[in-house]
Amino acid sequence: MQVNFFNSIYAQTTNAKDFGLCDDQNLTPAYIDITDISKWVAQVVNHRNKTATFYPIDNCITTLRPDNSMDNRCDGLLKHDNNLIFIELKDRDSQGWVSDGLLQLKSSIEHFKKAHPEILCTSTIKAQLCNKQRPKAVTASNVARARFKDETGYIADINRVIELK
Repeated sequence: MQVNFFNSIYAQTTNAKDFGLCDDQNLTPAYIDITDISKWVAQVVNHRNKTATFYPIDNCITTLRPDNSMDNRCDGLLKHDNNLIFIELKDRDSQGWVSDGLLQLKSSIEHFKKAHPEILCTSTIKAQLCNKQRPKAVTASNVARARFKDETGYIADINRVIELK
């Protein structure tokens, strides 16, 4: 089954200088918010007021494993210019959130590569893991980030702030 990561039904676009990405953890899609900072899991700093479009993935797109069971998915994809940032939003203080989040990002990128191979050579692809309760990456995550890069070929940032340059 072909998956379209750029389904415009749930897509949201903004050129705000500062906005948030939110996940209410209630089986609804993640979304952009411009007004309620308390809901922001990730903060997007848009220095040049670029047009950015957020495409929710979790609770919007079905990604299946070879046995037809549901595969892991990240929360969304943020696109600006030719840049694609796969984003996983966490609001957890417990252990294991880094490995869980990187697994969700990796799986989504693998499905994206199959669905949109034509975009791979013209876009810069990154991954970002954001945790509202742990805003900055911990040193121990460096090993997991290196493994992610080895396995996917892409860089994964672990930071609550996403900068659009």
